[in-house]
Amino acid sequence: MTLDQFLYGVFPYVAITLAMVGTIWRYFSDRFSYTQKEYRERRFSAGNELADHLAVMFRFMGILDPDEHTAQLLLKECFVPVLTKMNTGFKNENENPNPYRQVLRAILSVLEQIQEGEQTKEAIPVM
Repeated sequence: MTLDQFLYGVFPYVAITLAMVGTIWRYFSDRFSYTQKEYRERRFSAGNELADHLAVMFRFMGILDPDEHTAQLLLKECFVPVLTKMNTGFKNENENPNPYRQVLRAILSVLEQIQEGEQTKEAIPVM
């Protein structure tokens, strides 16, 4: 089999099959719209922002009970790893100080306390 035979005879069928299988799998698994599904169940609106925008997700986290499975999942799989990675970007704070460094560290500290169960919903001040 030559390259031309593969590219024009076999590859289109492989590509179409993968596209169809991927579409069917996506339809049944619904794994990438988890956040949207959770928003709809709680009648939460992301407004004009993307559903995975960090500020929108913080607002959504505010309506959840800290002991709820969704809240724990967001903390463990989303907020803590993302904020930890963002925080490590501020290593050379003497060369280029970032004004958000302290805010990120404070948010990360509070979320880690919530994740560990040291702080309850009543102990978090509401603004």
